[in-house]
Amino acid sequence: MPRAGRSASLTPELGRSSSEGSEVDAARQQRELISQLEAKNREIMREIARLRRQQEAEAGSGTAPPLVSELRALRQRKDELEGHLSSLQESRKQLMHQLEGLMRMLKTQQSSPRSTPNSSPRSTKMRLKRRHLEIENAWI
Repeated sequence: MPRAGRSASLTPELGRSSSEGSEVDAARQQRELISQLEAKNREIMREIARLRRQQEAEAGSGTAPPLVSELRALRQRKDELEGHLSSLQESRKQLMHQLEGLMRMLKTQQSSPRSTPNSSPRSTKMRLKRRHLEIENAWI
């Protein structure tokens, strides 16, 4: 083989061929990548250990994390609102019963003879207003 052709196929480093040099470069890059990944893995493992210690410390100290305390407060507020809703529903029932009574009273007064002075529309209206005021005062 002529000297010029032989020198073109060798790398200047160690006299290896170019294909051997690229294999060495690839192996070196793989080792560097493995080294970087191992370092990243150690960093992640340290972070996991730190988080576990923090979680154990929070559980051991008895202090509730913010989300747990917020959840507890929301449940308490929900219970308060449900109680308020129940009282409103009870008030509504009572008002409906009172309304039914007033409607019956109005119906009986309308069906009675109009010759009596108390059955005039004006006196009926006044009695209903008085009854309404009595009911309002009973709720106060």
